[in-house]
Amino acid sequence: LLQAIGPVFRSIGLKCVPHLPQLVPALLAVIPAADPAFKEFLFQQLGRLVAIVGQHIRPYLESIFGLIMVSSRTPSVLSDVVQIDVVLIMT
Repeated sequence: LLQAIGPVFRSIGLKCVPHLPQLVPALLAVIPAADPAFKEFLFQQLGRLVAIVGQHIRPYLESIFGLIMVSSRTPSVLSDVVQIDVVLIMT
């Protein structure tokens, strides 16, 4: 599903913002229980989403950073987490 949503959100840009309340909580709920490879993919998708919506991700920052704190203990996820942090800092 995320592979389908990503290109759609990239093509519509900020018009996807009204859909964040449905997408972001669901994505954040799936990440903790995911196996390491899928978790890495999910963080990549989250990073792309953050890059698209920019400041509109702010209502979810506390949850995102909490998840980053827990997940950054997994080395394979660390580079994706750093990418998300950089995008969040720049927005």
